Amino acid sequence: MNISHDAVPHVAALVRAAFRLLEEIDQGRMLDIWERASESARRLVPPQEVADAIGPFREGQGALVSRHWVGARRDPAAPQYLRLTFESAFAAWAGEEMVTLEQEADGIWRLAGYAVLPAEAAAA
Repeated sequence: MNISHDAVPHVAALVRAAFRLLEEIDQGRMLDIWERASESARRLVPPQEVADAIGPFREGQGALVSRHWVGARRDPAAPQYLRLTFESAFAAWAGEEMVTLEQEADGIWRLAGYAVLPAEAAAA
C-alpha cells in the first residue's frame, strides 16, 4: 500500500529522519547508524558487515548531486515497517535508495534496512 503524509502519524518527521540517516551514510558513519538501528536489524547483520557492504559502494559513487523523497510503502501484513524511497543521483550513480524503518515496542521508529536500486532496475 502506498501512503501519503497523512496515512501514518508523523510521516513527515519520519521522512526527515530518513534524510538524516542518508546523510550519515553519505558521511560513512555506518557503525554509528548500526548502534541506533532496530533490534531485529542488529541481530540480523553484524556491524562490520554493514560497514563493509555499504561503505565501499557509497565511496565509489562520488558526491551527492540530488536526493528527493518519492514515496512510502507500508505492508498491511507487517505494519511495524515503513519503507521510504528516495530518488538519488551521485556523480557516478543514479537510482533509488530505500530506507526501511521499524516501529519497535517502545513506539520509536528505528532503521531496519537500507538498499539501493540502480536507475535502470528502478525503471523496470
